[in-house]
Amino acid sequence: MKVIAEMKRRGYKNEGLWEHALYRGKSCEPFETLTAVKEATPIYHEHNEEYLNECIANLREKGIIL
Repeated sequence: MKVIAEMKRRGYKNEGLWEHALYRGKSCEPFETLTAVKEATPIYHEHNEEYLNECIANLREKGIIL
């Protein structure tokens, strides 16, 4: 799981259960199976150029210049 590896790399100490792909947290039953899907870029279709520009403008208003 790339996300967990990145969190660990940044020093986050996660609950080990989250390293199991079928785990969904304490209040949900785990998945019985998962179907692999091909990774897409962007992951969410709404994360397009317009969305990126809105995010950059939002950060700029907060004094964060990329």
